Amino acid sequence: MATVERTAYPRFPKVFSTKELQACYTPDAEELEWATRSTRGQGPRLGLLVLLKVFQQLHYFPNLDSIPVVVIDHVRASASLAPDAAFGYDRKLSPTLYRHYTAVREFLGVQPYIGTDANEVTIRAAREAAETMDQQVDIINATIDALILHQVELPAFSTLGNIAEQIHTRTQTALFRRVARRLSDEERQRLDRLLTREFTNRLTAYNNIKRHARRPSRKHLNLLIEHLTLLDGLGDFSRAIAGVPASKLRSLASQAMSLDAANLREILPEKRYTLIVALLNHMRVRTRDDLAEMFIRRMGAIHKRARDEMERIQSRQRAQMEKLVTLLDGVVDIVADGQDDALIGRQVRRFLAPSGDLEPLRESCAEVRAFSGNNYLPLLWRHFRAHRSVMLRLAQVLEWESTSQSRTLLAALAVVLVVCVKRIASYSAWRGRV
Repeated sequence: MATVERTAYPRFPKVFSTKELQACYTPDAEELEWATRSTRGQGPRLGLLVLLKVFQQLHYFPNLDSIPVVVIDHVRASASLAPDAAFGYDRKLSPTLYRHYTAVREFLGVQPYIGTDANEVTIRAAREAAETMDQQVDIINATIDALILHQVELPAFSTLGNIAEQIHTRTQTALFRRVARRLSDEERQRLDRLLTREFTNRLTAYNNIKRHARRPSRKHLNLLIEHLTLLDGLGDFSRAIAGVPASKLRSLASQAMSLDAANLREILPEKRYTLIVALLNHMRVRTRDDLAEMFIRRMGAIHKRARDEMERIQSRQRAQMEKLVTLLDGVVDIVADGQDDALIGRQVRRFLAPSGDLEPLRESCAEVRAFSGNNYLPLLWRHFRAHRSVMLRLAQVLEWESTSQSRTLLAALAVVLVVCVKRIASYSAWRGRV
């Protein structure tokens, strides 16, 4: 059972700040007038006010001995009661305490848990929470929220814990049965084989499917693609888990991830199948996410290398550009002399190409023009080439969607993949004939 410390069940803090006492435990004018009207004497008035302020914070009446002295002292001082006004009730000889309980409930418009439909409210909230939540702590918190929303006094924590545990067990059992019923005999056998270790293998197939992604190298990309192919090859179990909330599937997958094959073999079949199917679903999603992340990081690295190469080329071209500017300056000087156009043309030709060959100058201009802007895309290929085969494999195993209405790029990718498949088929056929 979940412990109270892990839930939202209200408790007194270990230490009270002055600000907290002022904000939470100071009676207002209406409360003071109500307490004066409802009691005789300062002792009963102090008791009623303490019960009121404590209930407002906890939503239940705690054991009187657990109420901190600092809270009692603060209420006494805030209500301008005498320092010797004592807080206490004689439960054996006087029914005052229970009358005060009733008075506080009526003043706040709260129903007691016992004798009302509060138990049904709790069970209904627990069932609704158990449909989407897998932890008893979350189910208990949901019941607390429901009771407070319905203006119902909170019961003892053990009551909420017992209800959450029973509802959680029933809901999980029903879920395990539902998933198991949707599996065929062949699918169950396939899942059982994941937990057996072949003589030649050190690990079971189940332990292999829990593999994580590593850094985005070509080797790890290939391994991850092979891992996704392995997962997809185990079959499609989406029908078995249809209708199961994603949050519950994640929790079940987390449980399965913490268990090894030996642990799973000791679990009842219905639960075992559900845990494995949830893990397979989770790992398929996670592996695709890892591949997408690796693709983004790898392409980012390729683009960075192309940009860096662009900067190096432009750095080397500075001297070349200075030479071209010098040539242009010389041409301007020739034209500025104001001579005959034909003579100027002959002088410019001799100046630009003393040997009569203009091709080197053309090549210099073309090279500077090609890399004068920020378009580094023509340089991508040499950095992408080594990753081409693994990227094509990646493109084949992932499903691609456009982030805009244009699907031109997806159409181009489809053509590339069709050509790739045809080439692989042709190569396989050729190898078969050799």
